[in-house]
This record gives sequence, C-alpha cells and structure tokens, in this order.
Amino acid sequence: MRELELILVFILHSKGVTAGTSVYHLPGDNGTLPCNSLPSFSSCSKVNWIYNSNVNTVNVTVVEGGNVKSSQQSARLNVDSNCSLIITNIAPEDAGCYTCHHHGEPNNLDTQVFLNILTIYTSRPHNGPAKDRDVSLECTLWRHAVDGSCPKESLRWVDETETVLPAKDQGNCVSLLTLKNHHKGNRRYTCRFLEGKSMKIEGHYKPFFKDPAPNQPILITIAVMIVVVLMLVIIAAIFLKRRRRTRLPDDEPYTNDQNPTSQRHRCDFNAAYASIDHSKSKGSRKKKAKEEEDTVYYSAIRTNVDISTAASLNQDKLNRK
Repeated sequence: MRELELILVFILHSKGVTAGTSVYHLPGDNGTLPCNSLPSFSSCSKVNWIYNSNVNTVNVTVVEGGNVKSSQQSARLNVDSNCSLIITNIAPEDAGCYTCHHHGEPNNLDTQVFLNILTIYTSRPHNGPAKDRDVSLECTLWRHAVDGSCPKESLRWVDETETVLPAKDQGNCVSLLTLKNHHKGNRRYTCRFLEGKSMKIEGHYKPFFKDPAPNQPILITIAVMIVVVLMLVIIAAIFLKRRRRTRLPDDEPYTNDQNPTSQRHRCDFNAAYASIDHSKSKGSRKKKAKEEEDTVYYSAIRTNVDISTAASLNQDKLNRK
C-alpha cells in the first residue's frame, strides 16, 4: 500500500502538479482552500476544482468554470473572487485532496490542497471491564492517504495542566485515551497533532459531569427563598381579596341610593311650628291677656331622622316635663 502511494505521488509530480499545501480544521469550521489563479484571469470561468477523498476513489469535479456543480458538498461550497474554494460547516467527510485546475493551461499551474480534519469521539472502553463512569476518547486525524500516514506519537493527549497523558496508538492516525471516573473534577482533555515540534491543530473535550461550582449551593438557597417570598405575597393578596368579598353588609357605610330598603325605616321632616298655651280655661280677661304674653312658641327642623331616633327624643322630652 505504501509503495502505491509513493508511485502515485511520483506520477502526480511527473505531470507537473505543484507540491500540495496542507490545511487543518475542526468539524464545524469554515475553511478557504487557496487557488493560484493567473494574473491574466479576469474571472474564474476557466477554473475547475477537483476533489479526491482517497487514492482508491475517483475524482469528482465540484466546481467547473467557476460554478459549483451538484454534489453531496455543493450546498456548503462557494468560490470567491480569487477562485479559492470556500467550505462552510466542515465535516469529516470533507477531508481529502482538492486540486485547482486552470482549464486550457499546463498542469504545472495546478494547485493541490490537502484538507485535514481532527475529530474527538467518546465511547466505552473497548477492552477490559468498564465501570459506569469510564469512557474512552478517540482522537482521529482525517486526511488523504497521499499526504502520508501520521508519524508515531504525532497525536498527543494532555490535560488542563499540560501533563501528557498515556494513550494508545491505534494506527491510521487514531489515538485512544481511556478515562477513569471522568466525572470527578472540572477537567479538560486536549488532543494535538504535531509534525516534529510544530503543532498543527488541537481539539478539546470537556466531561459531561462536572463538580458544582463553590457558590452553587448559595445561589440555590437564594433562589428558593425568593420563590417562597413570592408565594407568601401571592397567598396574602388572595386572602385579603376574598375577605373583602365576604365582608358583611353592616360593616359597610350605606346611603339611601345604595340601600333602598333602608328608606322604609327613615322619614323626612319639614320645619314644624307649635305653640303651647299655659293659660287656664277660667279666669279674668286681664289674667288671660297676661298669660297670653307668656305663651311660648316652639319650632323644630328635622331632616331624615330614623323613626326610632325620633321616638327616643320625644320620650325624653316627656320625661323632662
């Protein structure tokens, strides 16, 4: 297999294809693959982009004459003014070799770009007994075979303290890290791809189970207290509202308009005048005239007095006499 890759590389270079450029991305990224377009090109109408996912697959033309062709990737492809290929929301299946070819021009003007994608997946440990909290992290660098396999220990796992973690090299650019009780502590694990001492790309993994923050119990207590206070306020408001609705009518002031039935127990009195003659039926005219001078006139003005109140007042006057 290795010999086949070397032969293919030799054939490509013998045709005048320039050396490829490697770019690295994570899933979900937006990437731009550069094309060395000719200065004489006023547009990309003569530029084709050809995609090959692996040496064992056929080439697929994804851009022809500067226009994106229908393909599995077409919804996420575009060409900018420099004829570069733009890929949005990159996925692992986008990894491979992309060739920018100038139609009608020598092949030595072609540009090859190798798109490499780093992914991290979680799974249960493959070998040996596994506890409920044990988990395996699988770091994979998806790349075109012509770009070469990953050198030994080029995929490296480190924690948040930059401590290198023991991992198992699975071959084919895959590194496996097994975590024991990974829910303990606020940890972060990073997988890096290195070429020599140069880091090309890294991806991070955070456990699903985290220790609660130190102030989390306090926040929970405050939230519970606020809810309790709000409930008490609502209950008090409902109680007062119901009490007002069920209050007896005697507790409220009334008027003639509000309580027509009470008008039957009230009377309207106009001004009344009365005279009381203290003279006797018998006697002389002189005495009678004198007594007429002593005649006393009483007047009273009463308005809207209850009958019971008026009777009480009259009885009081009679008692005084």
